[in-house]
Amino acid sequence: MKQLYRFLFVGLLVLMATSCKRSVDSLSINEAETRLIGTWTITQVKNNVRGDGKWFRNDVTGSYRDWEISFNGDRTLTIYIPDENLTLSGDWQMYEDWSTDSDGDSEWNTFLSIYAYDPQNPEVWRTMLWEEMRISGTELRAKEEALIQGERVFYFYELRR
Repeated sequence: MKQLYRFLFVGLLVLMATSCKRSVDSLSINEAETRLIGTWTITQVKNNVRGDGKWFRNDVTGSYRDWEISFNGDRTLTIYIPDENLTLSGDWQMYEDWSTDSDGDSEWNTFLSIYAYDPQNPEVWRTMLWEEMRISGTELRAKEEALIQGERVFYFYELRR
């Protein structure tokens, strides 16, 4: 009987370890890509905007509500934007590179580059460069830095399967 409990306990630990959100930086590229493949729905997006000399987060989920992003094993993707009834096609690439934080510290990070366009109208396109990703079997979180009117703005994405 002790053996059975020990086996169940070890099995539970393995299950918990494999389902936990892990920083993509701690995974090999192959592991991170395997976890990424599938269809994800954007559930929340916030941005960090400077206002009155202070940084605060705004919920901008309405602009991304229910977007579906399907990452395929051949590194192609589709993005469905329900509010516009628009389906974009494109590709994605995960790669590692050095990055420097605001303190000047450099570290090896994993990035996800996304490019998608409307096959009916190639002038309609979207690009994203995600970093600081955390991923589990059901949740993906990522940060994106954008330059808007000369101001650095950070977007924080949450997606679910």
